Amino acid sequence: MALPLVLMVETVTSMIAVGALVLIWWPTYALVQFSEMDGIDRLASNATRMVLFLIVIGYLLTAIQILSWMSLAAALILLRLGVPRPDASTERGDTNTPISRRLMVELNELVALPTRLWAKGPRRGTEVGHQGRGRWSWYGVAATAGTTAVVAVATWMRFWQNWVHAALPYSDAYVLLAWMKDIQLGRLFPDGIYPKAYMLVMAEWSQLGGTNPVVLEKFFGPAVGVAMVLTAGYTAYRFSGKVAPGIIAMLCYGSLTFLFPYTVDRQAASLAQEFGSVFALPTAYFVYQSWIQPTQRGWRWTAISLLAVAGLVHPIPLLNASIAAVAATLGGWMAAGIDRRLLGWYLKWIPLTALLVALPIVLPRALGIPLYGSSAAFLVSNAAGPAPPLNAVAAVAAGACVTLFLLHLLRRRDGTVITVPLVVLIALAGALLVQQLPRLGLKSALLSQRSGNFVAFTEALGLAMAWWLLEEIVAWVTSNRPAAWISLVLAIAVSIGAWRTFPPRPLTPYAMTSDAFVAAYVDIATSQPANSWLAVSNDLGYSFALGQGFQIDAPLFVSHVPPTISGTWPRYAPGGGAPSYPIGQREIFLFVNHRYHVADLGTAGLAYARADRQDTILVEGWLKAWEAHHAAPKVFFSSPQLTVYELQEG
Repeated sequence: MALPLVLMVETVTSMIAVGALVLIWWPTYALVQFSEMDGIDRLASNATRMVLFLIVIGYLLTAIQILSWMSLAAALILLRLGVPRPDASTERGDTNTPISRRLMVELNELVALPTRLWAKGPRRGTEVGHQGRGRWSWYGVAATAGTTAVVAVATWMRFWQNWVHAALPYSDAYVLLAWMKDIQLGRLFPDGIYPKAYMLVMAEWSQLGGTNPVVLEKFFGPAVGVAMVLTAGYTAYRFSGKVAPGIIAMLCYGSLTFLFPYTVDRQAASLAQEFGSVFALPTAYFVYQSWIQPTQRGWRWTAISLLAVAGLVHPIPLLNASIAAVAATLGGWMAAGIDRRLLGWYLKWIPLTALLVALPIVLPRALGIPLYGSSAAFLVSNAAGPAPPLNAVAAVAAGACVTLFLLHLLRRRDGTVITVPLVVLIALAGALLVQQLPRLGLKSALLSQRSGNFVAFTEALGLAMAWWLLEEIVAWVTSNRPAAWISLVLAIAVSIGAWRTFPPRPLTPYAMTSDAFVAAYVDIATSQPANSWLAVSNDLGYSFALGQGFQIDAPLFVSHVPPTISGTWPRYAPGGGAPSYPIGQREIFLFVNHRYHVADLGTAGLAYARADRQDTILVEGWLKAWEAHHAAPKVFFSSPQLTVYELQEG
């Protein structure tokens, strides 16, 4: 069972529109533009800095309880007014050009963007991964078609399950949904301290787009999964300066997920760690560029912003981004030496970034707010099993990096090109080291269960280096001319062959509830006035009702709301001699399950199923007693899994 089609289309359309406005269009006016970057790098820089702004302003607005679409719009306008304008004009026109005229320029560039991103052109100077803008070309069309195909397949794999099923994947979804709604209600840490950056961004998206929080969270997670695939391709493309390695990285990471030691089903769910992971891998590219071009400030400011966002979202992405930064720094030093002024800049700003990352945890802790219990326990818990064995993909990726490095030396390439495979190799080694820490005695459950993602990222990047090696060999043999075309055609052919051999399948994460349960709550919330209704269901319904209505657990309702009291409306009896009073909501919805959803959680799933069964027995008994003394309740929602009965005042 899926959610209503119109609601899903409206939500996805609104999500895309808000993203285009906040991450792509508005930053070209509100943020300083770095002339050393071309279009795709500037886009990544703008989006990263804007996400950092949204997180920081989200914390501030929620702390003073004024988070709304109006306060967010005001903050975005103030950002435009507060950021100093550059003296020189940029590629997008002088900053004093009227916005209406600049908007037309933006739209024109947007139409031409797909083929311009992949257009062939010469490498500019020593900038790794930079190609000339070029003109429309058959090569650009072919590259765009190949890229679109691998991204489309990855998108389908991550979105399909959410499109055809109403249930929210993973148990974390219900906690994150409640926290997102708490933020919209001005409550930052109601259950204890936990990094809320991801929930803040989702809450802001919901406010700016006017979307239902449940439906937005449902599709925001898969969108993040697609963004992870794009970052793998982006990093491979910019490091190599070639299209085909980027396509291979996205193909492997996005479609051939069985290659990597990572539970990729998480990318179809809405999880903070996955959101933070979007910013981990590009950190390597921007840090590397900052050492190659130490006088250009854009690279270092974007690099520090990537680290800040990763840290504010989740500690694991911060660890991964730090590994990427260290690898890029070592590679940059080998390529261009140590620039003392830039080193001093990093030594000043990294502690300030660490302070910014720590503030949302340290400040509320100093105010006496406790840490979120289950997360604090997971943070210090020990892993039960051994470290996973090293897989063959890691060996292939490492071997390709070493061979490519030696080939670049043999061909006497520029130092900035020679050291790129070493950056990937060091990042891969760091990721594997974290995963193998149990062999050294550090058996952290957090690291052992969550370290596979960065291993998958670096292995995908290593496979992209293997394809770059293939293209270099072809170029050596054919005197360069057809090498790019041959590599691109082979990459597209390999993609098609891989899909024929290993047909893509939608990711299928587990869910804690049935489709009908979520669909019924969304139906109630979208059809009833806010806060006019009360739902009687299991405790997972709290997240769906929060901020839109009210929810009460079935045992509590049955024990405190006698069905035989005379009158036309149920009365709540607190007990202890206190007088009863009529329930304040004018609509009461009682959930009666017919099939009991067992999540893929072993004994925990069975426990939820048993609890659902007990709740159903209580509610059915209450309804029979109510019908004996009053009119029969109406059926509001009906499916093979669930029936929702409605009591309506008057």
